Amino acid sequence: MIASVDPILYPTVADTILVSLRYNLPPYQVLFSNKALLSTSGVARCSLPFNAGFGNYYISINHRSSIETWSYQPFFFLFDYPGHDF
Repeated sequence: MIASVDPILYPTVADTILVSLRYNLPPYQVLFSNKALLSTSGVARCSLPFNAGFGNYYISINHRSSIETWSYQPFFFLFDYPGHDF
C-alpha cells in the first residue's frame, strides 16, 4: 500500500478504518467502535476499553470507499486488564 494520508508527515500511514465489535446475536448491535490507522504494511492496531467485559463478538471493518466487512465467525474476547489490543 502507499502512504495516502500525508506521504511527507506520515510516510507509513495508508488510510484510516473503523473497527467495531458487534454482539453475536441479532440485531448485532455495536458494542464498541474505534478509528484505527492502517499502515502501508496492512496492519492496524486498535485498543479496546477495559469495561468491554467478555464474550463472543463479531469484528466489523468499515472504510469510506469499501464494503463493510465482518469476521466469518464471532471471536471470544476476555478483557481482564485495561488496554487489551487486537
